[in-house]
Amino acid sequence: MNDLQAEFERRAPQATVVDKISKEDLQQLLELIQDWSAAHGMIVAESSDRGNALWKGASVTLSPSCVPRNCFDFGVEIAPYFSLLFHRISLHPTFLEDTLKTVLNADEFTKNLVDIYRKCKDNGGFEQKLSLGIYRSDYMVDMRLNESGELNARLMQVEVNAVAAAFSHLGHLATELHQYLVSTMPKLFKGMCCKNIPDNDSHLLVPNALQAAHH
Repeated sequence: MNDLQAEFERRAPQATVVDKISKEDLQQLLELIQDWSAAHGMIVAESSDRGNALWKGASVTLSPSCVPRNCFDFGVEIAPYFSLLFHRISLHPTFLEDTLKTVLNADEFTKNLVDIYRKCKDNGGFEQKLSLGIYRSDYMVDMRLNESGELNARLMQVEVNAVAAAFSHLGHLATELHQYLVSTMPKLFKGMCCKNIPDNDSHLLVPNALQAAHH
């Protein structure tokens, strides 16, 4: 594991915050995140009690996560195909029920969704001519050293979420926050620059999709 970490840092030194961050720099970094989150609405409610709601900054990493360019490009390339696959699965007459039947007794949320699905099917089927799917795929990067000592990275999908409309806005804000941190505290980031943090326009894509589906 040490060899892998050393090779990764040699290839992408800009990926890591300085090894030993001082208490002063850490405090400054945390204050910047807190202030930026409050000013830009990157906050979440601590409880569902709207009469006494307390708000806190949404969870976010202190530093942007480094993803190899080939993995990032691959994820962007395959996203439309995965979305189409999920969409077609959702229209299959038996696949969802057959696949999910083993978890329905343990997962109340999934059970309620399947109950709605069954009721729609039993009452004449789905009448809408159009349907909209909003999907978020979560990935991790598998990194290994091969026999020649070369670093190999693969993008591995670990989850797909079909109830993810709200997070499109948080994802956009997290990207802007990381760009702000890198530009404001460059000494903490080894060669990182904002141009290597791709813009995230999911806050526009999801509302535009909802609007197009509605009309």
